[in-house]
Amino acid sequence: MPDPLINAASGMFSGATSWATGAVAAAVFAIGGLIGYQLLLSRLRRRRFQNLELTPNVLLTRYPIVFLGRSRSLFRLNGDFPDLPLYLYEHGYQVQEITVPSHAFAKRNKLGTLAIAKALESFSTRVHLIAHPSLSEAAHDLVYSKNNQIATLTLFDESPTRDRKTELSPPPLPIFARPDLKRLASPIRFTYFSPSREPNRFKKEAIALEHMVSLAEYDLR
Repeated sequence: MPDPLINAASGMFSGATSWATGAVAAAVFAIGGLIGYQLLLSRLRRRRFQNLELTPNVLLTRYPIVFLGRSRSLFRLNGDFPDLPLYLYEHGYQVQEITVPSHAFAKRNKLGTLAIAKALESFSTRVHLIAHPSLSEAAHDLVYSKNNQIATLTLFDESPTRDRKTELSPPPLPIFARPDLKRLASPIRFTYFSPSREPNRFKKEAIALEHMVSLAEYDLR
């Protein structure tokens, strides 16, 4: 005659196994969905740029434009700036992207500031730094540490609140706050899903281009 305790234990083990199998399957399905979605965005991005009309005779910067973003992940395989670097590159700008690890995201984090400074050491010239909103404060603090590799800093966000050490001192180099361009620092672009006949499909990028021209004018001073 079967032991009730053995039967109960067997049922519990079978239930746990089924739950674990279901959890693994759900995780695999979710990861596959994320990767598939990112690949779809990449394809739509390529299709969008097939309609790109270049603005002629733009003034180019003397120093390269460097986009500062977060390390890539399943949620942002194309990075924090999926379109703008390519848009500027097509217009003739020197464009590069650098990423920093997650500890740089914390507010007023010295490790984050050091991580950005370390990433900038690979450049032989000064750079126009464009910071992702999540890295605005770390990049802002780096400017006030008088880093010699930064020519200008552009924040796709509001200017961070200064700490007590810097609230009375002017910035050692130009800092531009452009919260109107924050949408360009999003890994998900709803523009991809708009009809191909929609006018001004690169409207935000064109506004950003005007800002890059102003940086080029600054280089001539």
